[in-house]
Amino acid sequence: MKDRIRLTDAEGAQAVLEGNLRDHAGTVAVRLGDGTRCHLPAALLQQQANGSYYVNVPFRELTRPASAEQKLLEAEEHLHVGKTIRETGRLRVQQHVETTTEVVDEPLMRETVHVTHVPVGTYVDSPQPIRHEGDTVVVPVYEEVLVVEKRLLLREEVRITRHRDETRDPQEVTLRRTRVETERLPATPEA
Repeated sequence: MKDRIRLTDAEGAQAVLEGNLRDHAGTVAVRLGDGTRCHLPAALLQQQANGSYYVNVPFRELTRPASAEQKLLEAEEHLHVGKTIRETGRLRVQQHVETTTEVVDEPLMRETVHVTHVPVGTYVDSPQPIRHEGDTVVVPVYEEVLVVEKRLLLREEVRITRHRDETRDPQEVTLRRTRVETERLPATPEA
């Protein structure tokens, strides 16, 4: 059985398209739900995504009996724009790292400092300023020291002599000792 093209109007009423939509240039034949047939301007049909059509005018307006004065339908087209994402192809991306060696020849400046401690050990009357001797900077380092004079005076001598004497001192001492004696007795008769 051939699929019928369904139409829905602005009020939700259903109808079926009779014949082929492409065969009719100006109007299309439609059978309404109550069996009534009418013709619609093809410009009123708006195709939906599911293949059905929408009519922005109620079908009841199209089926009214004609009066003395002629009524014309105004048709207005509406544009509905939508987007569909579809895959058109795939792309595989691989990343490779390439290395190159380049020579860089730039002058580099390095400055080093050699620090040397030179003991002097001389007493001075006042501080001396920092001075330069060629490329060398001489920084004096000072320390205040307390000068105390010491002398040794022998006051006396203590003499200690060790003597060892051996003497005897007899004394009486009481010592105690415990002794245990055992004696075996005969068994007593039972009464």
